[in-house]
Amino acid sequence: MIWGFGLVGLVGYVALVVFGSRWSKPRTGALPMSQPSKSYRAADTLTVTSWNLGFAGLGAKADFKIDGGRYLRPLSRGEISTAAQGIAQRLQELDSDINLLQESAGPSFLTRGVNLRHILTAAFSEQGASHWTDFASRFVPLPLKFDHGMSVFSRLTHSGCSAILLPQDDSYHVEFLKKYYGAMRLVVPGAEAGADWVFYNIHLSAYDKGAAARHAQMKAVMEQVITDYEAGCAVIIGGDWNMRVADTEFPHDTPPAQTHLMSEFPRSMLPDGWRLVVDPATPTVRTLSTPFERGKNGMSIIDGFVVSPNVSVLSVKTVDLNFEHTDHHPVTARFALR
Repeated sequence: MIWGFGLVGLVGYVALVVFGSRWSKPRTGALPMSQPSKSYRAADTLTVTSWNLGFAGLGAKADFKIDGGRYLRPLSRGEISTAAQGIAQRLQELDSDINLLQESAGPSFLTRGVNLRHILTAAFSEQGASHWTDFASRFVPLPLKFDHGMSVFSRLTHSGCSAILLPQDDSYHVEFLKKYYGAMRLVVPGAEAGADWVFYNIHLSAYDKGAAARHAQMKAVMEQVITDYEAGCAVIIGGDWNMRVADTEFPHDTPPAQTHLMSEFPRSMLPDGWRLVVDPATPTVRTLSTPFERGKNGMSIIDGFVVSPNVSVLSVKTVDLNFEHTDHHPVTARFALR
């Protein structure tokens, strides 16, 4: 009898985990975000960095099973911890006013319990911070829980951060775990008599054949940002577009089967005056079918910015780090109001 109750309890718990994780949607609307410890209003120029952090688990030594590699957790806990600290240090060196970060994570199965978000928040303790979870398990403790998403950091005084859901694709990453796609929206008041700045942090689909979901997501983003622009705001969208935003080719010998889902950025979807802002000289992403070896892994440019017509681009640069701590490189740009 006791075994029977135990079995029923186990089945009930597994059902709770599966159904709770499969259909629980992420939070939308207003997100908690602290204010910077020192009050800085936005000037007419500012710097922004966009970086997919690969949850600090996809550095140069890593391959990744979901992307054609052998391992789901290719790095040790020590290597992930070192990568997380290295990412935080690099972001401090870049010294941007706004950081738009994708693939951040709390303590999770894929990070072997390393809390990347905590490390970043400690490194930027004087800045405003907000985190949004888009890929998570429910009712699962460590070491098996998943907790991944995006983060925004701002040294500038802001008037709020929020999250919106975008059209979804049909994929599940680990049978019953679904990654949801959305955008974080940060509003920063401008200088006196100047336009407010609105920043979007995005991470579009990667595994939809034909890029139909990516195009639908981009369409939804553009509809939202046009509303902000028409209200007089200066808009900057930064993130991982998972589409080629520059035509630059980099030598590699990765089989086509590992790169077939790469799609071209649909420039025709940008309204008149809106511009892509990328560094065409440096790759921002590598393939993960094998550990990184320059000339062997496929590389492309899929990370960068889109800006509204009232924003000038003063500079943009991708920092080549040989994918030391993540499978992406950071892109930093300096912008000004027109």
